[in-house]
Amino acid sequence: SSGAPTVASATCNDGFREALETGPIGNGHEQCQVGHAGGRLQFLFKDGNGCEAKQNEDIFGVTDGASCFPTTETSCTGRGNIGKECIWELTLPPTGAASSTSGATGTSGNQLRTCADQRACMDWSLEPLAGGQYRVCAKLNLGAEGCNKDAGETVSHTCVKDCDTTPTDPVSYTHLRAHETPEHLVCRLLLEKKKKKKRYKIIV
Repeated sequence: SSGAPTVASATCNDGFREALETGPIGNGHEQCQVGHAGGRLQFLFKDGNGCEAKQNEDIFGVTDGASCFPTTETSCTGRGNIGKECIWELTLPPTGAASSTSGATGTSGNQLRTCADQRACMDWSLEPLAGGQYRVCAKLNLGAEGCNKDAGETVSHTCVKDCDTTPTDPVSYTHLRAHETPEHLVCRLLLEKKKKKKRYKIIV
């Protein structure tokens, strides 16, 4: 777990220009955002070399609550190309909605290049929080019935905003420092752990 959720801030709605690129991502990769009732949250995924077609669907009791479309600006700190990634925009329900899940649905190709492809390999969940907020999580479900990717395969990449709470894959991005990759984080945490052991070593 990445700890307490981060409240959605202005950067959650500023597009993905400065979002941290990470990938490839595998089965079970999950990222979550927290927002206020009636607000909107966005998630980005890419597989292969493009995002084709748009899609709307009802979700969490909201008509057309999930909308998917290609990017309209450069994303992933300049690495993403316009129109190449799929953005999922979810409209949160009014206050009082119960916890809910929406499993992978439909069928996909062997690359998740359309919104429909991605939806066939993706689970969504909604959890009510205090203060009229909700946590929404998107989780890859490779190997789902209609998903034409096995659980051992991967998806090209995602972009994670600084307001996301990302509990998996494989370290907590909450602890990432500016310009630090997940690999750097692992090395830093191991080094800090080693230093702590030395600091508290008891000599008898």
